[in-house]
Amino acid sequence: MTTAQDKLSIVTHEVLGQRIVRVAGQIDSVTAPQFEKYLADVLGQGRRFGLDCSGLAYVSSAGIRVLVSTAKRIRGMEGRFEMFALTPMVTRMVEISGLTSILSIRVSEQDTLEALERA
Repeated sequence: MTTAQDKLSIVTHEVLGQRIVRVAGQIDSVTAPQFEKYLADVLGQGRRFGLDCSGLAYVSSAGIRVLVSTAKRIRGMEGRFEMFALTPMVTRMVEISGLTSILSIRVSEQDTLEALERA
């Protein structure tokens, strides 16, 4: 799925029985609504997934809001949402926003798969 004039690409894969959502490009005020809808659709299919952020070049406050609302929603479902492979820019945005205690962040896909398996 490519959205908002090719600014954002989102693809879901199954890896070792777990859903991994790979996001690339930018999550900003233009693309955040499509990103939010995509994640809502993913949540409609199950309560656990990993979010690969290795291709994510930029996240605005609108994108951070989507990530936080998704994390809160999935916690209410007693599910698990793990972000991994954050780029330095995305890591900085999460840290500046003070969200390291709200968002579950892993270093690698392998770490994420293990955490999802334990959930």
